Amino acid sequence: MELRPYQEEARHAIESEWHEGRAKTLLVLPTGCHATGQRLLLADGSTKAVEYISYQDMLMGDDGKPRHILHITHGIGDLYKVVPVKGKAFIVTGDHKLTLRRTNETRSPKYPSERHGGEIVDVPVSEWLTWSKWEKHIHKLIRLNSINETTNNPYSVIGFSIEPCGRGDYVGFTVDGDNRYLLDDFTITHNCGKTICFSAVAADRVEHGDRVLIMAHRGELLEQAADKLKAATGLTSALEKAESSCLDNPFARVVVGSVQTLMRESRLERFPHDYFKTIIIDEAHHAVSQSYQNVLSYFDGARVLGVTATADRADMKDLGSVFDSLAYEYTLPRAIKDGYLSPIKAQTIPLKLDISKVAMSAGDFKASDVDDALEPYLESIADEMRNYCKGRRTVVFLPLVATSQKFRDILNARGFKAAEVNGESKDRAEILRDFAAGKYDVLCNSMLLTEGWDCPAVDCVVVLRPTKSRALYSQMVGRGTRLSPGKKELLLLDFLWMTERHELCRPAHLLAKDKDVAAAMTKRIEESAEPQDLEDIERQANEDVVREREESLAKQLAQMKKRKRKLVDPLQFEMSIQAEDLTNYVPAFGWELNPVSDKQKATLERSGIFPDEITCAGKAQQVIDRLAKRRAAGLTTPKQIRFLESRGFMHVGTWSFEAASNMIARISANGWRTPHGVTPSTYKPEV
Repeated sequence: MELRPYQEEARHAIESEWHEGRAKTLLVLPTGCHATGQRLLLADGSTKAVEYISYQDMLMGDDGKPRHILHITHGIGDLYKVVPVKGKAFIVTGDHKLTLRRTNETRSPKYPSERHGGEIVDVPVSEWLTWSKWEKHIHKLIRLNSINETTNNPYSVIGFSIEPCGRGDYVGFTVDGDNRYLLDDFTITHNCGKTICFSAVAADRVEHGDRVLIMAHRGELLEQAADKLKAATGLTSALEKAESSCLDNPFARVVVGSVQTLMRESRLERFPHDYFKTIIIDEAHHAVSQSYQNVLSYFDGARVLGVTATADRADMKDLGSVFDSLAYEYTLPRAIKDGYLSPIKAQTIPLKLDISKVAMSAGDFKASDVDDALEPYLESIADEMRNYCKGRRTVVFLPLVATSQKFRDILNARGFKAAEVNGESKDRAEILRDFAAGKYDVLCNSMLLTEGWDCPAVDCVVVLRPTKSRALYSQMVGRGTRLSPGKKELLLLDFLWMTERHELCRPAHLLAKDKDVAAAMTKRIEESAEPQDLEDIERQANEDVVREREESLAKQLAQMKKRKRKLVDPLQFEMSIQAEDLTNYVPAFGWELNPVSDKQKATLERSGIFPDEITCAGKAQQVIDRLAKRRAAGLTTPKQIRFLESRGFMHVGTWSFEAASNMIARISANGWRTPHGVTPSTYKPEV
């Protein structure tokens, strides 16, 4: 399987973690996409708009062979129009891959760059936008003239430009083969998501002689893993579940295994301790459970890759006991922010629910106590739902099955068409199909639907199972974050929970990782009579918190800005770029607690950061990674921040590198005095 540059980056990130001795790491990746309305060429020669593509369709590859669809994703995000000099324009997201041909080839090269002509590369739109004019000029779109391999001139190269065109709906695909397929005008394009990276890691370890175990806690996840692995890499797998054993097929290099089967001591003892060299865990947030620990402890010499969409930093205290590092994180909050999932509006119902006497069990609110505390309020909750849920497809999460069934009956008595499902429901599949088809408008459950079930039409979620876990809360809300035709947003109903414990997850915690920002968001939501968009509220709350912190740190920041040292204090850097994640960083993994290494100190000093103020290796790495991202995005350097803020300019960390350079040049040309007409404390560069 040929890997593209960004796939290599993901694979190298994992390999780097393993090489550095962090044998257990986490990975999640997104995918790039097309705007709705774009038509693709199918393998049978017909065309179809992307929003109507299904898993049964096969796309036409650039080699004339069919491409199977492994994954489909929907979202709303920033879009860019690709405008060829000839032919139709098409619209994609910033992380969509363009397949381009380098055209500056020559038989007698005079310069090194000329020796690279003829290459075909796959480049994200976001990366292309950072290229020089020369690089953009010599790379062209490729359009097939014919899919007949015997044709003398099978393709044409076409110049193009790219322009932003706002936010909008998109659809994206992961396909097999070389990941290239054709638009309806025979333009070659490329796309790939986390499945390819997941499969690439497995294939790579097999090539190195490892036997790989892919482990999950549910049968359908095992089936999906086996199917996608074979489609993406051609690797077949053996099954370790119930009566089936991979030991019956000793030549199998990949095994998909049920943790419920493998956790048993009698089952584990059939294997040598070094039987698996690499273990991949699907839905890795479950890895903290004893069942997974039994397996990982037995194969204690194996490398481990965890794949999860709910690896929240607040839950890392638990995951940190299993994994050594986070190779790449793409959580539900980020996906919502980036437009990959439905916008969320939160509405606080003015109904006080007292759970102050609820006990704790296994680190969370005890379900039976929650059930008792919730009982007196069920009628009132149902009455309130009539004001907000009519005309919506609603899912309600409750603590126990008996309460879920009782609440179903209460809702039906008030005119809802409510159903209930639980682990013992014999007609569960039928109820879920009927709910998806619109026969029911409310679906009650006792934590059954937190995973493995999706109904994109769900546009209202009611969480009546309070929790401290962001991962669990995100999973519940996540049942309504998929996009669907005609769906504008997900409405998340919250209540005035009365509790002395401040760890209770609220809608604000889906986006805000900082407790002060979350508190400010929650206050705004509670005080509003209308549903509030979480992204807007988070932005406003973040600005308020940053301003309050700057006011409280004013004297300290003022002293830092006047220091004669050439390097920038980390706190000044963090406040200037408004990076609350750096300011409130808390080590989660063991290695992050280590002292800052000499290599890290040298890197920080070269970048303009005073390293002595950074207390641990994890924080140092966070700052180094942020500096690299800022360089790639063309934002100000620490030295530019130090110079301009010492002269009274504010939040220089939010400026572009070019804007800061221009201002420094103006100051220099003015005899190192502030230019006339510029007031540093209020100055904002033109965007």
